[in-house]
Amino acid sequence: MRGHILIVNTPAHDDAHCSLWLLEHFPASDRHRDHTILILSNAFPGGLPERFARLDNIAHQHGRCKNRDSQAAANLYGAAGIFVLTKEEHDHVSDGALRTGT
Repeated sequence: MRGHILIVNTPAHDDAHCSLWLLEHFPASDRHRDHTILILSNAFPGGLPERFARLDNIAHQHGRCKNRDSQAAANLYGAAGIFVLTKEEHDHVSDGALRTGT
């Protein structure tokens, strides 16, 4: 996968609800509408919840961002954009977004 949007982590509390809320907003953006969205997270060990199935262009890579094998599987350096989410929703300082050099 290349040119995708990579979302790293999911919130520790109500991860499916928060992730679904975020994923529903990408298609509304002209900039991100046509990108595949890949979630790199150790949540959802059995795959994404069924309610995500109604969304187009969503994929999941089970793993941790610190793990080089997970980075390679998610093609970290081939992503069009990377959004890093905090595990704790009230820790706004640790949320971030960064852009890759590609």
